[in-house]
Amino acid sequence: MFCHCQDQDKKRLHEASFITFIGALANGVLAVGKIGLGMWTQYLPMIASGYHSLSDIVSDTVTWFTLLLGSRKADQRFNFGYRRIETLMALF
Repeated sequence: MFCHCQDQDKKRLHEASFITFIGALANGVLAVGKIGLGMWTQYLPMIASGYHSLSDIVSDTVTWFTLLLGSRKADQRFNFGYRRIETLMALF
């Protein structure tokens, strides 16, 4: 029986990376908009929400690095691959 495991893994990594990138881009736009609007109106909760959106970009970056690390193939150190790292980082 033929398995398309490598193709499925590449497709999964590409789709997950794309979704993570779109999320980070949206958070960046929201952060700039909220901070700018908050500065213009002098409304501190809006500015704080903008900085919270910036912290979400950090979360997106950690997710992206985890996806890249989790997509590595099995080697002598990790016989079943690195995908379990994704579960560990989800707890983080």
